[in-house]
Amino acid sequence: MTLTDLDFNIIETKIFERLSKERTEKNALILDITDTYFAGSEAFWKERKGKDGKYDKLLQIALAVTKEEGFPIMHKTYEGNINNMKIFQDLLSETRLKKFNFIVVDRGMISYETIADLKNINQKIITGLRLNAKIKRDYLNIDREKIYHPDCLVKLKNTKVYAADFDFMEGKPIAVYNPEIELIKRNHAIEFGKFDSNQAKYMGYSLIYHTTQLSNAEVIKTYYEKDIVEKAFRELKSSINLNPIRKYRMNHIKAHVKICYMAYTLLSYIKYKLAPIGMSAIDGLEKLSPVYKVQLKSVKEDFSWSKTVTLTKEQGVILKLLGCSV
Repeated sequence: MTLTDLDFNIIETKIFERLSKERTEKNALILDITDTYFAGSEAFWKERKGKDGKYDKLLQIALAVTKEEGFPIMHKTYEGNINNMKIFQDLLSETRLKKFNFIVVDRGMISYETIADLKNINQKIITGLRLNAKIKRDYLNIDREKIYHPDCLVKLKNTKVYAADFDFMEGKPIAVYNPEIELIKRNHAIEFGKFDSNQAKYMGYSLIYHTTQLSNAEVIKTYYEKDIVEKAFRELKSSINLNPIRKYRMNHIKAHVKICYMAYTLLSYIKYKLAPIGMSAIDGLEKLSPVYKVQLKSVKEDFSWSKTVTLTKEQGVILKLLGCSV
């Protein structure tokens, strides 16, 4: 039996159930989509432009992780030309998503139809909204003096923003104003001769929509500091070598993604266990690579002997945190 013959949903569920025993927070799930090049000869879809400007066949991978630990919850692969909003609609059928109080997704994955679907299944969400003309007109014609005020201040890791909320589709959109972004956009528009006074008043604004009971500050921090899934994708594409996929048959390509998913599972677990000493999973594994055990056994003389190479203090700490023996 090969990996492609197995029901990987069962494997994912078992992994998630085991990792759930380690978790300290069960509120938020972060969901995002990335793409990777591959050389599959069986793919029937067309090439498209990737984020680096290259035209080639792409495979899209949706990945859900826990907000705090980055533990994987599930993944799913899609052909390269499917819209992100359609992918998210497809993922709503995943029962594992419903075990979380709310889902956090990027604005490119949401639509008004999806918002209605989420309401029907009673799933809370935090997401960005695209700024179309109606949204700008109805929600962003804000008196600058009312939002650019200490009472509206929200401090993030690397910047400060100002926020005001409204009622919309049984949830709350939050207008987020960032004066630093406004300055950058205004200067860029002026420099390249694209300054439009009618649009200038919206520069520096973004919009977050949520259906949770969290405060504005909590929602904004959750949305803008959701880089845990982006770090997961970076781990997959660098340490685990997901991209590019040098496989040709589709079943081999999907099996490769599953192996990478399981490798990321191990790395996220090791990282979680080594958090008390601030060590990454890769560093921990590299420090353990010289460790080995010698075992000798004589059946004839009914004799066995084993010896572990002398451990450094740091190696001993790592093994203890991981709950492992050599």
